[in-house]
Amino acid sequence: MEEQLNLYREAHACLKLGLFPDAQLIYTKILDLKPRDPIALHNLGSLAILWGKFDEAFICFSACYDVDPGNDDFMLGLLQASLLVSNERAIGVITNLSLDLRESIASRTTSHSEFLFSNQDNLFARYLLEILRQSSTVRLNNALSLAKEAQKTFGENA
Repeated sequence: MEEQLNLYREAHACLKLGLFPDAQLIYTKILDLKPRDPIALHNLGSLAILWGKFDEAFICFSACYDVDPGNDDFMLGLLQASLLVSNERAIGVITNLSLDLRESIASRTTSHSEFLFSNQDNLFARYLLEILRQSSTVRLNNALSLAKEAQKTFGENA
């Protein structure tokens, strides 16, 4: 446990210094000590998104969400990765997360916390919209890149 805590501190220091590959190695060491550590998986998923490795991010976020489905950060990471990859499992994940969110909102009936929850849900909705916007931008940029490449290869009529 002490070794794992020291590794987390070291990884955090690497992240602060922008030494992302070093942090990635340290998170991998943490997984060697504790396979399926959700925090290490989450942080590896975040690094994968940073590097544009969306399939890898999806795998990491799926694993950490499986370990702790009640953690909002893990759910949002999985949702973000799901929106960035194109596969059938991702579509299923998005559908299930949407249903989970709807059930979560529907189950909140206490008037005392209603205002707090509505504000959290608005923030969550804004975050989801931002993810969708970013995902659309990434996909649009990819499509534009492919179109430019096709135009170079096949000429103006492509």
